[in-house]
Amino acid sequence: MSKPRVADRSRQVLSPALWIAAATWIVLGLSAGTASAAPHKIDICKNGKTLNVDVHAVPALLEQGARLGSCDGGGSCACSQEFDPVTCTNGKTYANECLATCDGQSGCDRLAVCSNIWNPVSCTAPDGSTHVYANRCQAENAGATGCNVLCACPQDYAPVQCGNGKIYVNACVAQCDGQTGCTPL
Repeated sequence: MSKPRVADRSRQVLSPALWIAAATWIVLGLSAGTASAAPHKIDICKNGKTLNVDVHAVPALLEQGARLGSCDGGGSCACSQEFDPVTCTNGKTYANECLATCDGQSGCDRLAVCSNIWNPVSCTAPDGSTHVYANRCQAENAGATGCNVLCACPQDYAPVQCGNGKIYVNACVAQCDGQTGCTPL
């Protein structure tokens, strides 16, 4: 058996070192880009406390029973609890267009971040077919148009979780999907 030459051994050591260096450079570059992005924060009420959280944490917190807006219920607008966040010219992010309008804002841009809470709508998909989406926000993100709510239920936000594992915006919507014995969150 012959001994590996010095050049072969240095290639064997250098190759993994180069991969590690390249991976480190990529991770640091991506981290720097992510860190420079301004976070979008939204007020939610959870367990009686107002929290100002990153927009990406909101869907999970809603599924745990939190509700949009501050706990003091500030404002006189009657807005739904539909999570479809917008950022407005004042630099503030709101949970939905109604809450932004209530605060006197207009010309806001959607962030395209939605919850998975089941509040079904039937819409025309971009390919022209009819499709059912979990909620209006997800339909709009998919480019669907002409959406109709599938259940004639109030839009009260009183989430329930049912035996199928889905979380519904309220018990009426769960019943509309054929679910019984659901647990309030």
